[in-house]
Amino acid sequence: MPILKMTIGFVLLFAGCHISWFFVGAAGLLLGDYIGSELLHITQTWNLFSNDIKYGILASLIAFLHKRITTIIGGGLHCTFLVYNLPIFFGANMDWFSWLYFVIAFIIGVALIYFFDVFSIIVISSLSGAILVTQNSNLGEISPLFTLITLLFLGVATQFILLRYNYPSRDESTS
Repeated sequence: MPILKMTIGFVLLFAGCHISWFFVGAAGLLLGDYIGSELLHITQTWNLFSNDIKYGILASLIAFLHKRITTIIGGGLHCTFLVYNLPIFFGANMDWFSWLYFVIAFIIGVALIYFFDVFSIIVISSLSGAILVTQNSNLGEISPLFTLITLLFLGVATQFILLRYNYPSRDESTS
């Protein structure tokens, strides 16, 4: 399972805003992972994996119906993933956590993507990807915080560069 999460993390890190169905599908997969492991307490790896894949495929299929709405909802789900996993990444005890934080993070994520569109998707997908890669890799003596910051910087920079190639300026397209 860590290899799948790392692969999803790398795709989110470097192409999350360019593949909207994958962005939404990854949000569904992360939601399925949380529901399976934390709420349903599924301990068998295969059952958890099948639960995750089910949510991810369902979210990806729904993403083809209406890109804008599902991308906004996917961004909200990614923000809930971040608000839960960032404190865990820094070693915090999550006994204080409640559903209210999920709701607030979801609303903030929806608002960010609604108002700032591509730029917020780039940051959210890069941060989600960096968290997934860092949490599921064993880098030995390299600091996880250094890895997270480096991957976040590389992901944001790469997606901004790719954004330039997807949307040429008016001068380049007419010549």
